[in-house]
Amino acid sequence: MIVGIKHQYPYLSYQKLIAHFGGNKSNFYRWQRNRLNKQPSKKDLILKAIRHIFEEFEGTYGSPRICRKLREIGYSVSKNTVAKYMRELGLDASKQTKHRSKITDSSHAKPLAELRQRLRQSQPAKI
Repeated sequence: MIVGIKHQYPYLSYQKLIAHFGGNKSNFYRWQRNRLNKQPSKKDLILKAIRHIFEEFEGTYGSPRICRKLREIGYSVSKNTVAKYMRELGLDASKQTKHRSKITDSSHAKPLAELRQRLRQSQPAKI
């Protein structure tokens, strides 16, 4: 009630409003402090955004990429902070492995080791 009146009449002080309504000043300020503490902190919002980005990209984004995405959204945060928050959340980006082609001739009749040995024997050592 006091906060609502204060918003309507900003020139009135909290002390005058508390005195007018017969309240206790320390109780009012304790209530106000607790009410402000229930609001989500900046860290809570960043943690939620990190988890969302991590899940959106299926766990492939690490702290540098997530940091870039957070900056695009409008958060001011360093990649070290993002890395620390990711550790707190237990998030670890999985490294994507590059596709490596294996060149083998599977149509040959002899095992590959035998073919390699024959190649070494057919080429004399060069000095």
